[in-house]
Amino acid sequence: MGTSTYLDSLRFRLHVGERLGVGPGVVEANVVGEHGTSSVFLWSSARVGGMPVRDLLAQHKIEFDAFRKAVEQDVRFANITIIEGIGASQYGIGMVSARVAEVILRDERAVFPAGSYNPRFAPRSPCRASSAARASSRCSSRQCPTRRSRDSSAAPRA
Repeated sequence: MGTSTYLDSLRFRLHVGERLGVGPGVVEANVVGEHGTSSVFLWSSARVGGMPVRDLLAQHKIEFDAFRKAVEQDVRFANITIIEGIGASQYGIGMVSARVAEVILRDERAVFPAGSYNPRFAPRSPCRASSAARASSRCSSRQCPTRRSRDSSAAPRA
């Protein structure tokens, strides 16, 4: 399971929150695709406290395109900024790895952007993380043939 898009998503939430004066915990925003400079930011589904970011920006008379460009720049180049500041960037992936382990150990059934190989779909699909007994990297999409039901670990769900 690849976790780079989860790290980018956390950075996305942080930078949106900082600019709007709210904590990242109330920001719902995801990054998909490749990690780094070719990341895809899902602005259409980004929300702060349940309100679409675009609507919130309009309400505060903040120009969306300038806001979007600044946030994306900071997220895409966050690792370079961190390396220039402290000489390494391993803390971000360490934090993400610890969170993924926590989700699996506590069987939280959390959903976050992560890469998982599924030959029937794109190489990167959202993943549902659960305990090892429940196949920790199974795809969360209802259409995914590898998604398993709670009752049966052998039968794929339609």
